[in-house]
Amino acid sequence: MAQIFNDPSASAGEKGKVEVVWGSCTPGQPEGVYHLYYHPFNRDADGGTGATHHVVTWFLANHPDWIEYACDEKSVAYETNNRNVPVDKTNPAILDDMIRTYLFPAIQQGHRGIAFDDIDFVHGRNRCGVRRNGNWVEQPKYVVIHSIGLHTCIQPCQRRHEFSF
Repeated sequence: MAQIFNDPSASAGEKGKVEVVWGSCTPGQPEGVYHLYYHPFNRDADGGTGATHHVVTWFLANHPDWIEYACDEKSVAYETNNRNVPVDKTNPAILDDMIRTYLFPAIQQGHRGIAFDDIDFVHGRNRCGVRRNGNWVEQPKYVVIHSIGLHTCIQPCQRRHEFSF
C-alpha cells in the first residue's frame, strides 16, 4: 500500500502496512518502508529537509532573475493561496540550487528517492516570463527541462541513482 504523506508521530504504525510514502517526514523510520522526499518542482519550498525556503524579498535581493512573473510583467506569478515563490526551472542555476539545497540533503537524511510535485512542461499557472538584467523576457509556452543528474550512494555504496526527465 502507498501513503501520500505521513505524520512523524504516527510513523511506527506504517510498519507492515505501508510499502511507500510519497512525501515522507520520517526517512528511514520505520524500516522496510520506501520513503520519498516531497519537493514542489515549480516553486521554492522546503519539502522536509529543514532547509528554509525563501520569501520574495530574498529573491529580489539575491536572484531577481529566478522569479516567474505574471503576464502583466509586474506581479509575481504566485499560485492560488500559495506564497512560495514561483521560480524559473528552465534556468540551470535554479536546478543546481534545488539539487544542492534540497535534494542532496534529503537523500543524505535517508530518503530513498524524490517525489516531485507540480511538474509541468507548459508555462501555465499565470506564468509568462522573467526579468533578466532588468529586462522582460517572455517565456515560450512549452518548457524543455534538460536532465537533472542526482547521484548518491545508498548502502552499499556501489549503487548510483540518476534522475532525468
